[in-house]
Amino acid sequence: MISKPIIILGAPRSGTTILQRCLALHPDIWHLPGESHAILEGPFHPRHSEYESNRVTADDVNEGVAEQLRRRFYRLAINLNTVWATPAPLLAANTLSERAFSKLAVYAVGKVSQLNKPEVIRFLEKTPKNTLRIPMLTRLFPDALYVWLKRRAANNIDSLIAAWYAEDKIGLISRQRYAQAGYPITDRLELVDYHGKWWKFALVPGWRNLKGKTIADVATWQYYQCNSYVIRISQALIAAKFFLFGMRILCGFLQKSYATSANGLIYPHLAGSSKTLPGTYHV
Repeated sequence: MISKPIIILGAPRSGTTILQRCLALHPDIWHLPGESHAILEGPFHPRHSEYESNRVTADDVNEGVAEQLRRRFYRLAINLNTVWATPAPLLAANTLSERAFSKLAVYAVGKVSQLNKPEVIRFLEKTPKNTLRIPMLTRLFPDALYVWLKRRAANNIDSLIAAWYAEDKIGLISRQRYAQAGYPITDRLELVDYHGKWWKFALVPGWRNLKGKTIADVATWQYYQCNSYVIRISQALIAAKFFLFGMRILCGFLQKSYATSANGLIYPHLAGSSKTLPGTYHV
């Protein structure tokens, strides 16, 4: 059973991975080995809606499907801290070889951690596409805490543009990075400066209106839609369950140890405190 999960929201390339890795080092926090594409894009893959978007509402999931998803999140959850005293190095990876090693190591250590999983866990979820799925997630986890990480627009959009062009190379072989969780639809847009077919990151509403535009336009629309949708939906949520976490605040936490960052953010809620997270603001 999952109790009071922490769901990190944010536009792609906003820093959600860094925040997730910090919090995942908390000894009481369980999480997936990666993002939740394999779980949520079974019933909610955008091909079922002719690639309209990644948006999912509460009405799109019945209780039977919701229970199946809860059980799968629980079954796949891992906690590296229960096996490895200092798991931070397992999460640090930049090059292709480092990422491959990290993925294998996290998978192996995570499998061992599942052998002693308690019946009730505190769960951490981070997938940027979830900015478009908040009503469905609220249906799955009514007691969830949402942490929204918002990065300065110019920096976030620049990072998105670079990521759209990013490639992994092995000798003479190159492969589009970040395309594994993408969709083969981008060539329909006939973009001026991008000719690949794979749509990367969140599939936002209105993407078809970008036909003939540039990758900068695509990245800007992704940033705008993801953050705007979070703002609109958050107004309907209980204020005490939703928090804004700025990139500047995150960088301040990173000047300390990962453990300190995680403890400062989570312990008040583990203890049942009604206080807001340090350095954050209600939306």
